[in-house]
Order: sequence, then structure tokens, then C-alpha cells
Amino acid sequence: MPVACIDVRTAPMLACLAQGMRVDTGRKLFAGVRVDGKMREQLEKCPQRDRVYFESEDGRYLQVLRSGKDSFIGKVLEPATEARVVDDIRRNVWSLLQRVCPGRRDEGEIRLYALDADEPTFVAGTLPKAARDPYSSDDDDDFR
Repeated sequence: MPVACIDVRTAPMLACLAQGMRVDTGRKLFAGVRVDGKMREQLEKCPQRDRVYFESEDGRYLQVLRSGKDSFIGKVLEPATEARVVDDIRRNVWSLLQRVCPGRRDEGEIRLYALDADEPTFVAGTLPKAARDPYSSDDDDDFR
């Protein structure tokens, strides 16, 4: 059915469609933080009893993922996760991070990222050493 007029309240949404944006109902999300130098050190020195929280193969707790030269730690969310549970997941990720990396600054560090199906997951092992970047330091805690 052709539309003869456009309601101004829906015009912004139509502009997004015109730019080629679409909803991907099959893509997973990731709620987590970038692993900086201080956090990498804390994870490496984490007591064996707490390592299950980020080295578990089943992904029940946290997972460490890589994107380019950066590593991220957090929780993988299934596609189309209900918005009402996102806050619970954020609190759960924060609680687990406080256990394995005490002293983090702010819950606001936890971000949502779209996952690429081709991104590898680190499975029960050590974190990779960060690639040496002359413009950053290992203790870069100001990533936002």
C-alpha cells in the first residue's frame, strides 16, 4: 500500500532506512570492558580459585575476547536479549570483575558491543600480550 504522506514523527526512522541501516536479529552482543594493562596484570595474578570466572569454557561467567590488538572481558549475550535483563547482566559482569580485578573505577566502563561471528574466543588460557603501541602505555586506564 503506497504511502501518500510522511508523518514527521517517523521521518527520523525513515532517514535511517535510507542510509542502509538494518536490524540484525542474529548477531550476539557483548557486555564488557577493554582489558587495559592494569587489568591484564590483575588477571594474570588472579588466584587459581577465581580463575574459573574468566577461564571457564562454558561461558557461564565471563569470557575474554579479542578485537584487533585489544582484548575485552565480559559476557556474551544471545541475539535479541530482552532489554529488561540488560541491567541485571551489567550488575553481574560488574560483580565478577570486582572479584577478579578489584578496584575498578566505575560501572559505566561496561559497554555493549556487537560481536562479529568470526571473532575468536580465548578458551581457558592466558591473555595474549598486548601489541606494543608507541602511543599508549600498558597502564592506560582512561579508555572510554
